[in-house]
Amino acid sequence: MSTRTIWIARHGNREDFVDPRWVERAERRFDPGLSPDGHEQARELANRLAGENITRIYSSPYLRTVETAHAIAERLDLEVFLEPGFGEWLNPTYFPGRPKLLTVDELRQRFPRVSNEHEPVEQPVYPESEKDVAARSARVSDKLIARTGDEDILMVGHGATVTFSIRHLVPDEEPFSIRLCSLTGIEMNGRSRKLALRGDVSHLNGSDEAVRCSLHPWP
Repeated sequence: MSTRTIWIARHGNREDFVDPRWVERAERRFDPGLSPDGHEQARELANRLAGENITRIYSSPYLRTVETAHAIAERLDLEVFLEPGFGEWLNPTYFPGRPKLLTVDELRQRFPRVSNEHEPVEQPVYPESEKDVAARSARVSDKLIARTGDEDILMVGHGATVTFSIRHLVPDEEPFSIRLCSLTGIEMNGRSRKLALRGDVSHLNGSDEAVRCSLHPWP
């Protein structure tokens, strides 16, 4: 049985992390895109992954994750498959209701590598507790891994879904920080799972934001 690698990345820096007043003029106040340095982080992550054997990219449907995933897809010449199950933790402390997002058609108009051929494995249900999002992240990562055979895949998500997916897949590993645009690699061979890369940000070229925003564990 061959070894495959499951790559898991967090999105780049957010508009509202850089400009706290962004929300005052936002059409979708819970769906910020990437900040200018966040776009640069996404390009740096794309360059880091260019030599890997990734064949599929799955992304949360939030704008910041799609922008991150699309930059990688452009570099790797792949499509982006939108997976709502890897989306934001629907914590009622953060959100008064289910966040308004761009539709798949709207995202496809803006990001040509977004595919409409993926059948989502799960739809999040508002509201969620921490236990709920941990269980959802585990289910979604298991389903995507099972669906893709022995392929190397990339999943792009948020602080919570990335964290809980990693904890589920390699439960014996010590917890570590999930910084913005960080990259984790998990090698799988049958039932054997080994952490090959731990929340790495060495591909980011000295961005202070990557360090500063690691203080924000969610979202």
